[in-house]
Amino acid sequence: MKILRLLLFVCLTGALNVSYAQKKSKTPPPPPPAPLDVNNPTDAIKMQRKITSSLKDGEDCFYFWSGNVYSRVPGEKDRLLFVYNGMNVRASKTVTDAEKGWGWRHV
Repeated sequence: MKILRLLLFVCLTGALNVSYAQKKSKTPPPPPPAPLDVNNPTDAIKMQRKITSSLKDGEDCFYFWSGNVYSRVPGEKDRLLFVYNGMNVRASKTVTDAEKGWGWRHV
């Protein structure tokens, strides 16, 4: 009987916590960003910048990659030489040029 009471208490406590969390966060989620058009030059620049870094000036983006390096000798099976891991940190900033207009560069 004590186990049943304990189980019931735990279940009700969990249900109350979930209900409280749902009531507490009544703010709706932010709207999704507007879609970008590839044919619009300004949007194309934003897309290119977002692929390689952040749209916010000076915000660091970290990239990690790994791979295998093989030897290739004609007539022989490829042999694994070593495994590697790489990392890079990038940040970008907005630039404005009198001739070229708006753009960005890595810093």
